[in-house]
Amino acid sequence: MEREKMSREFKAPSRADVTIIKVSPENIKTHHHYIDETASRKSDNWYPASTVKFVPAILAAKRLSESGFEDPDNLQITFHYAQGVQVRSWTDLIDKALRPSKNIPYNELVILAGHKNINEFLIQHSFDIALNKPYTKKAWKQLTGLNPATLPDDNHTFKGCRITVKNTQTSKTVIYDAARPGAYRLDTTRSSSCSTLGLAEFLCDFFFFNSKFKLHAAFESSIENKMKERKSVGMENFVDAIMGQIPSSEYEVYHKPGYLNGITELDGLFVYWCDTIVLKSLNKANSYAICAYGGEKKKILAGIGKNTKVEKQSMLNSNYYTNTQLGISEAIGTLIKGGDI
Repeated sequence: MEREKMSREFKAPSRADVTIIKVSPENIKTHHHYIDETASRKSDNWYPASTVKFVPAILAAKRLSESGFEDPDNLQITFHYAQGVQVRSWTDLIDKALRPSKNIPYNELVILAGHKNINEFLIQHSFDIALNKPYTKKAWKQLTGLNPATLPDDNHTFKGCRITVKNTQTSKTVIYDAARPGAYRLDTTRSSSCSTLGLAEFLCDFFFFNSKFKLHAAFESSIENKMKERKSVGMENFVDAIMGQIPSSEYEVYHKPGYLNGITELDGLFVYWCDTIVLKSLNKANSYAICAYGGEKKKILAGIGKNTKVEKQSMLNSNYYTNTQLGISEAIGTLIKGGDI
């Protein structure tokens, strides 16, 4: 990023990275990196948390589309767990995973897409993204019975269960047999492991180069509309700070934020905040796909009086550490406004 263009001192959390992909009206990509491409490809030094949840949503929609389903509004999806069945609609499933960001629906999207299918797609298209282990492992184990009680949480896999999908209007029904999980990838100690480049590229391709996904139009719209909805308090602060620098009427904003409140690393207890965003031009100008994260030691945040969830979620914003500094979010908006990226 072009820090010399900023009039205030630039300040980022002790761990941070950004990848910005500019998409011209002619659909030409230009990549911009916080440090360099090598850093943007690193997947073993941060936790993407819930920002990854659009990945299985899109790939579950791909599988359903390939199975001949065209109308997501009338789908009944039944997960046949050992502890009983769980019945969801497609609308409910993606709403809970992408807006309030619930972990069990995220896990269900992964097994609906098929973990092995996900791995194969990500490898085929060179996305540095790995969804290695379920989130909320103990609750998942209790609900599903897919892993024995004696299995350590860190060794959990995305073993599938039998899933029945039915169109309630036409009675079209497809059964997905219980499936084995794919292998752990990238940083195999983390439940999810991604690079900022991988997440930005994936969302960029979904919006602007989507032929590889092969979704029916109604599934595309269902995911886009859900990613466009406002999230809960605090979850919009990063995109709001970016949009505070540029005319909001010129872009449609789609994003999936993520937050992790406390993970023990080698050098301390860290908090992570991340977001993957598309700013889609409404005026045939440049559009942008962005993935950014910040990680900070909990004791540093406590030392500057940042103790609540919403306060911690603002760590990439301006004036966070002192009243005179420029954060990543406002810097991105300023560079877009000035035509520097």
